[in-house]
Amino acid sequence: MNKDPKGCFCKYSINKLADVARGKFVEHRSTIDLMESAKSETEKDEVAIVSLFDVDDETLVELMKNKLEDERCSVVSCRKMLKRQIEGMIKTKVV
Repeated sequence: MNKDPKGCFCKYSINKLADVARGKFVEHRSTIDLMESAKSETEKDEVAIVSLFDVDDETLVELMKNKLEDERCSVVSCRKMLKRQIEGMIKTKVV
């Protein structure tokens, strides 16, 4: 599966990302299951973003190199902010 988000994580809907995170971390659905149930490219991007929540920072930067539309965006900072917000929304620790 080679699916990379097309933009920085902060460009996606926090509510939709929280729904995917709930599926992954509360309902314990696999990334493959979530990806197969995605109905659009945006939904696939959302699953890919949530699946990158447990990747170390160096790997994340390497994976997302040259994929961000806005070079001023820090994918590591955005991921950290999203994880904190999503944990509050779903009341569960996100890796």
